[in-house]
Amino acid sequence: MAAQSTGRIALGVKIESPEGVSNVEQILSVPGLGFAEMGPGDLGLALGYKQVPREPYPPDMQEARERVFAACCARGIPFLETCTPENIARKIDEGVRVIAGHREETAQVGRAHTKRTMRYREVIQVLPYPRGELMAQPHAPVRALNFLRVCNG
Repeated sequence: MAAQSTGRIALGVKIESPEGVSNVEQILSVPGLGFAEMGPGDLGLALGYKQVPREPYPPDMQEARERVFAACCARGIPFLETCTPENIARKIDEGVRVIAGHREETAQVGRAHTKRTMRYREVIQVLPYPRGELMAQPHAPVRALNFLRVCNG
């Protein structure tokens, strides 16, 4: 008899265009969203930047980030953001609740800051598809972590 999965799938949205930012409150009103994020790469390109802006963001991108973050907070939707070992504690304290860390060290610093241990069901890896879409898949905690859920234990 095959084992049954006890995992959950989180459906999230990435706001990565000026139109998306303008409509973020409506977009995030869709029931059942597991997380949302601002896509700085595509948004930066859409705003005319020739290179992808990173933190600190230019003022128009910082405003977009704040709008997406505020819309998430107002609706109780976890906000996803890329973090590093150097900024993960600040991001968690600010209210970022799903971390794209891309490095095991980021996850370790985040867990130490929140005084949490990582349970298997909280770990996912994002796998690229051929056309650039992403798929979230459960992944063992001993491997490199791409996402770290830091709240709602």
